[in-house]
Amino acid sequence: MTDSVPPQWPQVLEYLQSLGLSAYQDTFKAQGYDTLHVVKNLDDEDLDLLGIIKPGHRKLLQRTKVRPPLNPDLFQGKRRLDNKYWERAKASPVRSRSDRTNESGKINDFRILLVRHGESEANVNRSLYTTMPDHAVPLSPAGRAQAIECGKQINSFFQTKMGSTCPPEDWFCRVWTSPYLRARETADLLQQYAGDWISDIRESIFLVEQQFGLFEGKDWYNNGLEGFPQELEYYRKCSLYGGRFWARVPLGESRFDVCSRVYHSFGTLHRDAAVGIKNSIIVSHGVTLRAWMMMWLRLTPEWFEEEKNPNYCSIRYIKGGIDKGCIWPGGSHHNHEDLAQPDLILRRTSDDVQKQI
Repeated sequence: MTDSVPPQWPQVLEYLQSLGLSAYQDTFKAQGYDTLHVVKNLDDEDLDLLGIIKPGHRKLLQRTKVRPPLNPDLFQGKRRLDNKYWERAKASPVRSRSDRTNESGKINDFRILLVRHGESEANVNRSLYTTMPDHAVPLSPAGRAQAIECGKQINSFFQTKMGSTCPPEDWFCRVWTSPYLRARETADLLQQYAGDWISDIRESIFLVEQQFGLFEGKDWYNNGLEGFPQELEYYRKCSLYGGRFWARVPLGESRFDVCSRVYHSFGTLHRDAAVGIKNSIIVSHGVTLRAWMMMWLRLTPEWFEEEKNPNYCSIRYIKGGIDKGCIWPGGSHHNHEDLAQPDLILRRTSDDVQKQI
């Protein structure tokens, strides 16, 4: 999958410039508001998601709100849809958000599968981080095999759910994936081995791995952080009092940051639902998937700390707002996050606690 400029983006950019609001162009593009049809139909929830708070700017962006006929460009993304998929998707007309809000099936109709990427080369050989950034790490051979089997399991799952070996005419299932290489490769293999059940693939930067900043790729077991004594002491202090969820890695993210980031991806699912796409597969990373579940299901930081990272290429089924559990366990693994942040290094003795009280 290669990055490309959405077909209608020049028109969107010209439209924003005509309103004197070109300063928002990066935000619009990052959030997936990249067609005139979408940009000219913003409501208050959309503007909140985009972080547009100035009343004058909100009024300008909503003054041309219309509902023109559906256009195939609405579905343009990382993967252009085949005509047969467009014919299926356009059968569901766009409705206003208020209509969807009043419709009892708005959330309950969502069928979401959460898939962690397959085993990566860095999961096998952590020294790879000394020469390669995290986003460029590919799948290992075992990871590719895991992704292939996961695709087959998705095929079997949908066949069972739909009572058919092939999708119905109105079927549409979209994959949203992290743009990290190992997630992209996993998504590609899922589509290849899931039969015709996956309609297209798109990417979201909100689904990337937790950013470890100065600690990325460091060996937490063998004094790999000895060059950052003050930073490590700060992280230890937060962890000591049960605050790993809130503790921000230097030049990186806390788990709280990941939750805040992931929340911004929910708007894409609601926009998909507006055009009849209510089957989604999310391919992401261990911490990010836990953050996604916490925010979607309205769970607590304590739940997050107790929940372990999913296995490689495991499949977790979310129906509406209900966690249905794992439908495929995936490949066993050493928990990447636990390897990166072992409690052995982060905790100190009770005597240390007493000295600080």
